[in-house]
Amino acid sequence: MEPTTLQFSSNLFIESLLIVLICFSPLMYGGIPVKPPLLIESVSFLLFFILLLNLFSKEKFSLIKIPIFPLVLLLFLVTLQLLPLSGKLISFLSPTTASLYREFTEGSLNKLGLSICPDATLGMLLQFLSYAAVFIVVINYIDTRKKQRRLILMLIFLGFIISILGIVHKLSVSFRQFSTFANRNLFAAHIEMIIPLGITYSLTKLSKIERILIIFMVTVMALALFLSFSRAGMASFSLSLFFLVPLLKTKKMVKRRMGIILTLFLFLVFFLSIVGISQIWERIRTLSFSDYSVQYRINEVKTTPKIIKDFPIFGTGLGTIQYIFDKYSKFLFLTTDIKVKHFLIHNEPIQLLIEVGCLGVLLLAIFLILYFKNIFSLWRKRNDPYVVCLTLGCLTGIFSISIHSLFDFVFHSPANALLFFIFLGLVCRIAYLKEPQDLLPIPKFEILLSKYFKIFFIVLSCIFLFYIEQLIFNRFKAEEIFLKIREKKISQTGVDAILEYKKVLKDIDKAIILNPMNSLYFDKKADILTEIALREDLKDVLSILDQFEEPASLKIQAEELYKKAINLNPTQAEYHLRLGWLYLILEKKDLAQNEFEKALLLDPENNEIKTYIKQSLAVGAV
Repeated sequence: MEPTTLQFSSNLFIESLLIVLICFSPLMYGGIPVKPPLLIESVSFLLFFILLLNLFSKEKFSLIKIPIFPLVLLLFLVTLQLLPLSGKLISFLSPTTASLYREFTEGSLNKLGLSICPDATLGMLLQFLSYAAVFIVVINYIDTRKKQRRLILMLIFLGFIISILGIVHKLSVSFRQFSTFANRNLFAAHIEMIIPLGITYSLTKLSKIERILIIFMVTVMALALFLSFSRAGMASFSLSLFFLVPLLKTKKMVKRRMGIILTLFLFLVFFLSIVGISQIWERIRTLSFSDYSVQYRINEVKTTPKIIKDFPIFGTGLGTIQYIFDKYSKFLFLTTDIKVKHFLIHNEPIQLLIEVGCLGVLLLAIFLILYFKNIFSLWRKRNDPYVVCLTLGCLTGIFSISIHSLFDFVFHSPANALLFFIFLGLVCRIAYLKEPQDLLPIPKFEILLSKYFKIFFIVLSCIFLFYIEQLIFNRFKAEEIFLKIREKKISQTGVDAILEYKKVLKDIDKAIILNPMNSLYFDKKADILTEIALREDLKDVLSILDQFEEPASLKIQAEELYKKAINLNPTQAEYHLRLGWLYLILEKKDLAQNEFEKALLLDPENNEIKTYIKQSLAVGAV
């Protein structure tokens, strides 16, 4: 195949896959359920592979230079969190992590890692790498005005569509979900990135009809943002305008176009007056220290210094916030009796600080400072209205979601994280845009490779793609199997029950083979074996059919599985509760008491756990 044909085909695939990612990620609850992340991750790595083929087909292999060294070190840090280490090394690198393992795990510290839940860390690492892959594709491929316009128009049009869906949804149903997103805050974070880009695009050279259409779509997006009632979203968007307008006014060539922004503002006021601004104002007025959600966020922040102090350098492991926060929190209640089960906290930078430590946050901060310093310095020197406006539009969108991330977990929506990385790549290419490009050469890393080296790297890339795609698919398939049987109740009796249990256990074993790092699978298998052992109506059938071992043997197997689950995720209070309950059944009351105490140490303010332990010990004493 001729290189030109290969490049044409790869260009077509790259743009098509980018459209798939941009369009699909917001349309399924922001990419949060099980299947959307699978598609986003697998397509992102495929996209990166096609880009490599495109680059290898050229005479010189080249990549855009960015301050990548801090990012490489950050990836190394997260990889270090996953590696099995010796007990002495863990004690040296993170004494609190070693102490936690000694207190809550069974057996030696060897072969454990710095992450308290390796499965969660691996999952988040795969997500981050997929976003980084898209970032590299955008920064290396979207290199012409035509490509940039196509991408920008796609983003604006998609933002308009999901905004229309949000407005229709809001006017017909009152619910936290908004548009295609799981909640209003995630929608607001997504749309507040696109609105500044749409505003600045309307300031570029367009026909009157095009400009009117863009202004109309941006107005609808802004209307949807306000109707979402996301207080953090409205505040972040308003602050972003204070960032955008003064900087635009510093450029003489766009001063005369400021009337377009005024027109957009008048459009927005007009639409809000039709829909009704009173509800929005009432929502804003609830923003006070007495408001529950505000107090909730304040209490979250109050809890975090204790965690950061205990895991200062390397953190608890990327993606592990839900497995450590409850051990430290004392304030977060829905009512006086029911404690909130924590999965994420409403502050992305603080959450990242807990998970990757000061070292990880420092490395990320160095990358962002160096990256944006170069772009902003270049923007100040540029006079092309297209470059000036759109560079600032991207920067404003990035600034807006960054402010929003201080109050919500917005980057844990794959749609938002993906769009953020697209903006990161796009802003760099726009800032350097010059036609012909030789007048403003963008820094590149170039190397002349022989034919054999190209073949070698292509084969290596194929192997990497196959491995990473298989890893993603296996994790997805395991989770899909587990979700089907997680809440399954077996009500049959006799032989039918035995056959059903065999089927469920077979499915769990498949999930374990596909993803042996997930503690939930071992915990579920232990639950089922214990359930079989305790069912009086099955004892005779077990002995007759010889389908399972004796109840006593099943209980011992369950004990080992619970211990395995605990070693994979030692800070899950539920695992210690179940193991303690099993010890009561085995008449090992001292061991049961020990596990119950561990559960309370891990979730000290959970009244449900306290009640459960009290009842279990009462039953065990009878």
